[in-house]
Amino acid sequence: MLKVEIDRASVRSEFDIYLQGSLRAGTVKAGVTEFRTELSLDSEAPMTKLEKVIRAAKSGCFAEQLIKHPVPLKSTVLVNGAAFGDWP
Repeated sequence: MLKVEIDRASVRSEFDIYLQGSLRAGTVKAGVTEFRTELSLDSEAPMTKLEKVIRAAKSGCFAEQLIKHPVPLKSTVLVNGAAFGDWP
């Protein structure tokens, strides 16, 4: 465990989206054009120690890791409690 005193920490995640096409025509397409994170720390610790904390925080961030290393999507659709079709 890293022993670094941090007075305050916060994380902000945000992303830009788009939605185009038509439900009626069956051409709806949604996507994300950019994903951003901001880690904010208040600490009197030396920057060399804070760098280790920051690297650990970014490596342990599920959102950043999902963007950097996408995983297969398993999607299930249930209608009235029963499976409906096969989905990629």
